[in-house]
Amino acid sequence: MSTISAATLRPAAFRRPSLAAAIWAAAWRDLKIFIRYPSWFIAMLIWPSLFPLGYVFTSRALAGPSGEGMATYLAYAGTSDYMSYILTGTVLWMWLNTMLWNFGTTLRTEQQRGTLEANWLAPVPKWFVLAGSLLSDVAQWTYFLVVGGIEFYFLYGFRVHGSPLLLALVLVASLPSVYGLGFIFASLVLRAKEIQ
Repeated sequence: MSTISAATLRPAAFRRPSLAAAIWAAAWRDLKIFIRYPSWFIAMLIWPSLFPLGYVFTSRALAGPSGEGMATYLAYAGTSDYMSYILTGTVLWMWLNTMLWNFGTTLRTEQQRGTLEANWLAPVPKWFVLAGSLLSDVAQWTYFLVVGGIEFYFLYGFRVHGSPLLLALVLVASLPSVYGLGFIFASLVLRAKEIQ
């Protein structure tokens, strides 16, 4: 005969809420919304290939007809691989930009949907909405980096010359500061009630 614990007999209304379950629910909701509109997948296939083109063409034009400006670039950057320099900078800029616009406007979006107040009543810490959005955003950006890396490899000849493990470590180490800025921006946007 199995024994039944007191927690099992306790009604669901009196059980201690799980913060992890609340964060996962918020993340899963955001991912379902993202998947529901497949045009975002198409956009995230096109953006990595097209976005750096303006910077690539500008750098080639500034190098001069015979590439005489490359010596100056080499002196300042320490590398003659300007393509990898541009692609890396473009991806980091795009990450920061979309993080501020997507993750930074999470609370305001919740407010416009009419779900912020209901979420605020949940018996868990209020930051679970942002933590769930953070997980969803990281999943979307992982997809973007994989797709972008493949496109950069074939379209631009991008190669990682250093340690890929060290690169991944730097990206993971930068997550707290980048998304900390997003937390601050999200609270300011909610307070101002305006995004622009």
